[in-house]
Amino acid sequence: MIFKILKIFIFAIIAFSSQGVFGEKRIGSKGHLDCGQFLSSCDNDLLDIDCQTQTFFVEGYLSGVSWEKDIPLREYNQDSIKYALIKFCRANPLQLTHDGARSILQELK
Repeated sequence: MIFKILKIFIFAIIAFSSQGVFGEKRIGSKGHLDCGQFLSSCDNDLLDIDCQTQTFFVEGYLSGVSWEKDIPLREYNQDSIKYALIKFCRANPLQLTHDGARSILQELK
């Protein structure tokens, strides 16, 4: 009986102290890079994995935001997004590719 109570007590401590229960929740995004790192990858090779994935990140961001907020967007293609992101990052090398995605969204409205 005491062993059972001890197990429940230990489980309760772990459960209530875990970040999932009391963790801070905030709005944000995952998967983006600093513009400098993105530009370095693209300057190395436009097919570099970081250059490609940031293009996909922006496309996913645009799709998700336009869907959730019911925002119609002009037609675009993958290359246009890649070069718009490169242009944004060259002008703002200390920003994040997430900031570039937000800027591109404004242009496509």
